[in-house]
Amino acid sequence: MAIEGRHAGLEDEDFYSFTLDECSRRRVWTAEEMRLFEEIGRRLGDALTKLSTLGDLQRRDAYLSEAQRLSQSASWAWNAASNGFVHWSRGRLPLLGPDSGQFPTLEEVRQSIHPEDRDAWSERFARAIRERSGFELEYRSLLPDGGVKHFRTVAHPVLDGSGGLLEFVGTVIDITAEKRAEAEHRSH
Repeated sequence: MAIEGRHAGLEDEDFYSFTLDECSRRRVWTAEEMRLFEEIGRRLGDALTKLSTLGDLQRRDAYLSEAQRLSQSASWAWNAASNGFVHWSRGRLPLLGPDSGQFPTLEEVRQSIHPEDRDAWSERFARAIRERSGFELEYRSLLPDGGVKHFRTVAHPVLDGSGGLLEFVGTVIDITAEKRAEAEHRSH
């Protein structure tokens, strides 16, 4: 009997293949063979756990993506050591144009902000880095098609054990409809 296992998402080292001879008579397994069977069982158990965990993570990711789509928001993480983004959620709003699969640079994000709001955004982000403090701010962004959107960013710092800044984790929320409704309400 030959048994092989491979699943999408598992690495090559997670590929298991083993063969057992058919036995037409009862036999006593040696201690080495028993250890081999135990190892095979352990590896099968590990593979099944990985498959289950992978499925759970994919399901959670799908739920989060749908929630962010419905709420018109995106999540991000910025790393202090690299001075760069290490995460942007899929569909990251029209803030920077279509999702290219690459994380934007801090300067690309800054350049996407309306020129009248850019300095305030930069100063607030720099102050949050210096003070290792959370922040919330609203600003306008210029879209690649020339349109303007309003966004709210909320973020908090992640600190190491000695209080040093590791990263900021935050969200960007499209508040354009809210801003339009406020403007319409004021005009009446």
